[in-house]
Parts: sequence; C-alpha cells; structure tokens
Amino acid sequence: MLFMSDQSHLLSKLTSYLNEHSIGTSFLPLSKPEPSLSSADKKFLVNLLMLQPTHYDIGLEMARANTFFVLGRHQNSKHIYEKILNKNPYHISARYNLGMTHIKSEKLQEAIIELNKAIQQSPRFAEGYYQRGNAYDETGNSLNAIDDYTQAISINPNFVQAIYNRGVVHAKIDLHDSAISDFNKVIRLRPTISNAYLNRGASLDEIGDHQAALDDYTMAIDYNCTNVNAFFNRAKTLFLLGKFHDSISDYTYVIKRLPSDVESLNNRGLAFDSIGDYNQAISDYEAALRLNPAYAETLNNLGAVYEALNNVESAISHYYSAIKNNPNYASACYNLARLHAKSDSLSLSLEYLNRSILLDPQLEEEALSDEYLSQVLQWDMMRRLQ
Repeated sequence: MLFMSDQSHLLSKLTSYLNEHSIGTSFLPLSKPEPSLSSADKKFLVNLLMLQPTHYDIGLEMARANTFFVLGRHQNSKHIYEKILNKNPYHISARYNLGMTHIKSEKLQEAIIELNKAIQQSPRFAEGYYQRGNAYDETGNSLNAIDDYTQAISINPNFVQAIYNRGVVHAKIDLHDSAISDFNKVIRLRPTISNAYLNRGASLDEIGDHQAALDDYTMAIDYNCTNVNAFFNRAKTLFLLGKFHDSISDYTYVIKRLPSDVESLNNRGLAFDSIGDYNQAISDYEAALRLNPAYAETLNNLGAVYEALNNVESAISHYYSAIKNNPNYASACYNLARLHAKSDSLSLSLEYLNRSILLDPQLEEEALSDEYLSQVLQWDMMRRLQ
C-alpha cells in the first residue's frame, strides 16, 4: 500500500518521466518514443507501478497506464484504462488510449469498437479517425482505412502521418497515382522523410516511370544513408534499366547489411549473370540456396547459367527442381521445354511448353519466335491434322 505522500511522489515521478519522453498523462502520442531508462531503472519503475494506491486518483491512474503502455505492458495498461472508463465512460483520452492498446495487442476489432466510441463522443477527433484507419488497414479493410485517413486529413490538412498512411494503402491496392499524390503532399510538408521518397519511388516504378523512381530512391538514401529498402529498390530499378554494375553495387550494400537476404543474393546473381560473370552468378545463387534450398526462382536462374555454360544435364536438373518446388512456375516450365526441344524430345518439350502457356499465355508468342519451340508447335499442329 502507498500512503498519501508516497502516492503524490509516485505521481510526480511518473509525470516527470512521461513529460520527459513527450508522452504525457493524457492522450498517447501517435508513435511510441523509446524510453531511455536502463534495464534496472525500468525494473524499479515497474515495481513501483505494481504498488496499489490507497485511494483512486485519476491523474495517477492515467500516468500509470501510460507508463505501462510505453514499457510494453499492454495488459496492465488495458486494465487501468478500463477501470477509468468504468468510473467515467466519457473519459475520451482513456477511451482513445484503450483503442491504441488494443492495436498494440493486435486485438483490432476491439480497437475499432473503442475508437468508434471516441469518435462518436468527439466527431472532430482527427487522431481517432487516424488510429481507426490503422486498425482497419491491419484487418485488410483498405477502403475503410482510406476513408478514415481522409476524414482525419479533412479535419487537419497537415496531418502528415494520415497522409503518409493513406499513400501506403493507396499503393497497396494499386491506386498508384493517388499514392504518388499523397507522398507528394508528405514531401511538401516534411521534405526530410526518407520513406516518403522510397514509397513514392515504388509507385512510380509501378506506373513505369523508372527514371523518376530511381531519383526518388536516391533522395531516400540522401536523407537516410542506411535505408536498406531504398538501396534494394534502387538496385531492382537499375537492373531493369540495364545498369547492371550499379545494380550489383546496391545489392552488395544490402547483402552486407542483411547477409541472409535470399532475394538480394538471387537478384545480384541475376545481375552478374547479365554481364556474363557466370562464376560470381553461380556463387550468389548457391549462397541463396544454402539459405533456402527450395527457392524456385534461384533454382531456375541457376539452371539458366548452366544452360549458358552448355552444362545441359545440370540445367535440366535445376529446372526440374524449380518446378518441383513451385509447380506453377511458368518460366521454369518454358526453359525446360526449350531444352527438351533442343534435344529433340518433342513430346516432353510439348508437355512443359503447354504447361508454361497455361500458366502464362504470353509465352505462346515468345515460343513462336523461338528457333526450337516454334518447331515443336509446328510438329504439334501437323500431328493434330493427321
């Protein structure tokens, strides 16, 4: 039990801590600041928080709940917010904070229910719409999320987080022009947000404006030189534009930071393959397969290298392995069909060619212009006419 003087001291201590970290004893901030307390200090603070006050003090209860929230003790914070709301159902900061606690605990429907109540109580509550938008986004309800972000922005036109998140959701559902518009607004309001350039670049890539995307990835790196995702995206776009050496350089940076990233190893291998450095390509592909032996794309790419090196047996083996791990991999089926055609195994070639076209109808046109596969298609046509 705490005596009255102890209780006042605890409130003072907690309030000081919360204010120092821009958290406060009312509405939780939009993003959780990282506490700078040592492990020992945190443990001491938690022990203090577990003490039961002698009498109810709403200021102390909010301070305790907010501190539990920041320390990741969401069940404790939830219990206290609910206790406050039992005594005062219209305590909007406790209601809002309870919604945020549910989001952190991944209880999204409960979060939406609490945020509905907060918004009903205060229809101009921009942060309420924003957090409910986040909850809707997490449940996969993108359209409701966009509606809520839009409502928050209509109340506060400079609500950067809402504009940014709406851009992310627009991109997620392939509304890339709208996403670009949102990220343009974010950049006008906060030109130093690295990920705003990263995300705008990704949407520019999706609409085919690769040079503009490349410029955005570079801006993202300028504002955050450790933005691994920007390096990765720039590497992909550089490869697409045929700038293979620059692509290799960016993938190398990513791999140094994330040595177990299978996709980066695979993609750098593809870039080495494109400049004819087959030994380095094989090295990267084998490194990727050590991490994920079932990665079908790498198995297919390694097969292509062996095919280029006229090691037909290894090429066929890797194409088969790619198909075994991903039976719907059209490219591997097509490559296998082509190799069987080269060796005059027409029936086998036709089997895998038909399979590849079924998975990707555009491959039929490619096959018609291929020296060997066009003969397989001709043979099949003649056979049908007999």
